[in-house]
Amino acid sequence: MSLQLQPTIKFSVLNVANGNECQTEKSVPRAKRKYNRIYLDIDEPYTRSIIHHALASRHFLVTLGAGEGMEAVQLPVDCDFSWSEYERIHWQQTHVRASSYRIRKGLSRKAQLALYLNRHVSKHPKSVLKNAIPETVILDTWAVWENGSGANMAEFVVGSSVSASGSNNINQRQLLEQCLEPAKLLMESRLVEEAVWILKGSTVNKGVGIYLVHVYEQILDICWSESDIREWVLQRYIANPLTLRKRKFHIRAYIVAVGALQVYFSNDCLALMSGTAYRQNDFDQLTAHITNTAYQEIDPNFSEKDCVHQWGSDAVLTMLMRDGTCQDIHDARSRSDKVLLDMHAIVSELFRAYETEFGVFSPMEDCFEHFGLDFVIDTEWQVYLLEVNPGPDFKQTGKALQSVVENLMQSTIDVTLFEHSSPPLKMGSLTCVYDKKRKTIET
Repeated sequence: MSLQLQPTIKFSVLNVANGNECQTEKSVPRAKRKYNRIYLDIDEPYTRSIIHHALASRHFLVTLGAGEGMEAVQLPVDCDFSWSEYERIHWQQTHVRASSYRIRKGLSRKAQLALYLNRHVSKHPKSVLKNAIPETVILDTWAVWENGSGANMAEFVVGSSVSASGSNNINQRQLLEQCLEPAKLLMESRLVEEAVWILKGSTVNKGVGIYLVHVYEQILDICWSESDIREWVLQRYIANPLTLRKRKFHIRAYIVAVGALQVYFSNDCLALMSGTAYRQNDFDQLTAHITNTAYQEIDPNFSEKDCVHQWGSDAVLTMLMRDGTCQDIHDARSRSDKVLLDMHAIVSELFRAYETEFGVFSPMEDCFEHFGLDFVIDTEWQVYLLEVNPGPDFKQTGKALQSVVENLMQSTIDVTLFEHSSPPLKMGSLTCVYDKKRKTIET
């Protein structure tokens, strides 16, 4: 295929010549395109290149943005759709057609995710989410630092009298202890005195602001020193995770939320392993416990070749057998497939929980959004949802499994940027697991 770049004042315009790749029947859906020219403004070169190529293979014209900055960019007049970073989407335009939803904090913020899912489970005690969400407590410390204007209030001497709210004579440390009372009650309970907990900042990602804690005093010290983080979640740590080659792993699943609303699950999931062997009661090596890829990069034992695999692949099935986790290839494949179906069910129920929560999740027609969901499996094969990440880091997929992201982007384009008489149930690597207009979906 011949690609020709024509420079303009601010952008480069991609024209697709009549190459063989674009002329093949299989490469272009028979459906009519909704849009003619796409404005592409994604930062990460790995992801931008894959999207760029996928759009070209579907005969879309592409105008390239700068790929940097935090300010909203007006959609060029000759473009129909903005495939851009969230911060650069011009939300004030009359009719937004973009690769994000404006309001999705109910999913992206860990505290709000816990709040709304717990609320849903309380109303629907038979929900699949009841056993799929680790026990979680929300810790709000805004009141402690609200007069600090973002300054690090931990510089005050512990025990000194520092006013937190005008006439209130209580000092910051004491006020922090009040805010953390739910954590203290939970952790000092005899029922969970041996438990390990994971403390995470509500809005941080890429392994930042994650701590394993055993006693309440650790939480107090962490929240005191991390005053820039005002909202936390304390979540029960899954201490008996399923392992591959004696290494802990989590599953990264990509989904596409489309319009208002269908949700598609990419069946090409990643098994992201730690580089260091897992020992349940050994917490000196945190890289053995925190499998976030950004965090794993500090571990000299981590390598993409050994630690990034596709869930359900021959490599993963072989590990399950060699570890003695599964009896044979049929057992391994059956259990792997069951995990996939469990994730389908969890994702479907996840979005059902937000059907009326428009203040924190408001899907929009003519928009779509990718999310990266993290799951962990325990030794009883129970699947847990840990968090939901908008704008996921596709680069962590790596070079060897780049086809996972390529298939995702091609399938996303086929579902979202082409006209369909009704939403397709399957498209490439995608399976529809939730449709607001349909009561049930067979997967």
